[in-house]
Amino acid sequence: MRFHLSDPIKYRLSFKLLLYILGCSIILALLATAVQLHNEYGIEMDEVHRTRQLIEKSYVEAIAISLYNFNEDLLQIQLEGLLILPHVKYVQVSSAGQADSFKVTLGEKFNRRVLVWEFDLTIATKTKPAFHFGNLEVRIDLNSLYGHLFRRLFVILLTLATKIIVAGLFFYLIIYYLITHHLEVIAKNLGNPDLTEGYNPIQLSRKRFHAKNHDELDLVLNAINGLLLRVNKEKQEREDAIEALRESEYNYSQVLQNANESILVIERQQISYSNPKTEELTGYSNDIILNQPVTIAYQLCDGCNWDIILNSVRDQDGNPIQDIYERRFQTQKGEIKWIEIKSVGIVWKGEEAALCFISEITKRKKAQEELQASLNEMEAQVEKRTIQLSNTNEALKREIAEHRQTEEKLRYTTQVAESANQAKSEFLANISHELRNPMHHILSYSKYGVEKLDFTEKSKLKHYFSQIRASAERLMRLLNNLLDLSKLEAQKMDFSFDASDVKTIVTEVTKEFEPLLNEKEISVNIIEPDLDLETTVKCDSFRLGQVFRNLLSNAVKFSPQQSNIKINFQNLLGPKREESQLIVSVSDQGMGIPPKEKTVIFDKFVQSSKTDKGQGGTGLGLAICKEIIKHHHGKIWAENNQQGGATFFLQLPIKISA
Repeated sequence: MRFHLSDPIKYRLSFKLLLYILGCSIILALLATAVQLHNEYGIEMDEVHRTRQLIEKSYVEAIAISLYNFNEDLLQIQLEGLLILPHVKYVQVSSAGQADSFKVTLGEKFNRRVLVWEFDLTIATKTKPAFHFGNLEVRIDLNSLYGHLFRRLFVILLTLATKIIVAGLFFYLIIYYLITHHLEVIAKNLGNPDLTEGYNPIQLSRKRFHAKNHDELDLVLNAINGLLLRVNKEKQEREDAIEALRESEYNYSQVLQNANESILVIERQQISYSNPKTEELTGYSNDIILNQPVTIAYQLCDGCNWDIILNSVRDQDGNPIQDIYERRFQTQKGEIKWIEIKSVGIVWKGEEAALCFISEITKRKKAQEELQASLNEMEAQVEKRTIQLSNTNEALKREIAEHRQTEEKLRYTTQVAESANQAKSEFLANISHELRNPMHHILSYSKYGVEKLDFTEKSKLKHYFSQIRASAERLMRLLNNLLDLSKLEAQKMDFSFDASDVKTIVTEVTKEFEPLLNEKEISVNIIEPDLDLETTVKCDSFRLGQVFRNLLSNAVKFSPQQSNIKINFQNLLGPKREESQLIVSVSDQGMGIPPKEKTVIFDKFVQSSKTDKGQGGTGLGLAICKEIIKHHHGKIWAENNQQGGATFFLQLPIKISA
């Protein structure tokens, strides 16, 4: 779409801007007029309100006195004074409830667009209280008020319209001479630019307030001139590129024509291009080769599958790849040659094609055949020698393997024997110590009792028997542990599985330790499980209680004075309810477990290095716990707490088979 200077004024930018400005100005003028009229109306109504207040304060009482005295002349004067007030056009005074009532009116009575005020006339005397004896009616003419407002509206609109029209015309002339006139010149120059003579910048003849400073119109003009400069530059570059392309095409044609190998372009199963070297190599003229189906190439090349060549020039992503083929070739004269074909995918005249480079490799192929024959003979000799060496190596490997197996068996047997001997020594040392202490106590206290039976007090004898009983019970527990572990390992321990509440078992075991807990001022916190948490499992409640006794005994043993032991319950949900697990944790605030010993403390006769420093024990308790939990198809393990101490975890199936 072109812009012409002769176009109607309604299509000009300055005229459109004028219309927009006039429209916005009219809307703003109407809003301002409405606001001003509202203020004028408020002023008039305030004047009316003040008139009513003036009547109530200054006239009502005086008129009441005049009416009471029947002074008609004075009433006439007072009513005339009321008519002088703004917008008051009619007044009337009348008496009420009297036989000789009378009425005095003044002004013109009207009923349309009127505001009527009525005032009660009352008076009080020395002998009578205040009483009502007449009425005052005042009518306000609203027509005069509205007429005043309409006159103000006309004056305001006329004044604003004059200002808007004059300002709009001046704005139109300013916009036209400052902007749109120059835009017309720019549009005229851009309508039909002449780039044949090079770059000709557009110039405007205009005056600016500051000749050295550029305004927005100068910026637009500079941008347009820059665009024209770039267009002219790109036009020149395109012409140079076309010339360079022509030169490049000529150079490529010279390269292809004088190449030292045959070059073919195959598209749509036809040979579209062939260079002179092809005619020299094959003996066939280009008239026979060009624009012929690829089937003619089958006749020229022995074993050349051109379908494979055409289909293998691009990979799975469509990117060009290069393949190399070596084939025999028969020339027009019947001579057999070896050729090497290199194919790569290209785009030829907008279509996918194969670019093939064909080189003669007859001499190289003959040299390769001679070299291959030599290599075959050498490989045969090497293979023969290799077989001999292989047989010798195999015999040697078998002998070395047998020797290594013997060494491994001997080393393993030695390690097992050493481990067994060390375990036996440690067990004998521990068990002898554990057996010797209670036995020594039994013998010592029984000796004291026998020697001092006749002259010792009963309280001391009771103490001797108590110590003998405690040592015997400790000895019995040790023997029971040995028997239990022996039965568990021999699979001869009897279990009685029933549905039992694990929380109840833990609570009962905890009560057994109350004397020891009170002695060390240790509190046991059994965290109440949630209502929906399942704590009932199928188990041997006696054996499971034995596990909790051992764990709680260890926790009390290693916990310091005035510490806390916490027992918690949680469920590990499985795909089905019967596959869910119950996890019970027993946490103490003791010295914890050395990291290297967490995996071995459940082995037989193994004691923690911290236990060896004075806590006592044989290393059988946790081993028995592990075997009992194993028979319950569960797991037991231990972890150190971040704040100190250790936590032992028991994981039991909610429902297990005995």
